Amino acid sequence: MLAPEVSEYPDSGKVWARSYAPGAEPGTEETLIISRPEKNLDYFEGEQ
Repeated sequence: MLAPEVSEYPDSGKVWARSYAPGAEPGTEETLIISRPEKNLDYFEGEQ
């Protein structure tokens, strides 16, 4: 499988993502995110 792995949980509205493929060992720079997308977030919010 390829990384990153991304899963959506429709019942809770959450999105889960990690920087390594399923079954692989996490590297030293592992990233794991569990979040809920915001409907009113502007594309450029926080950008300079």
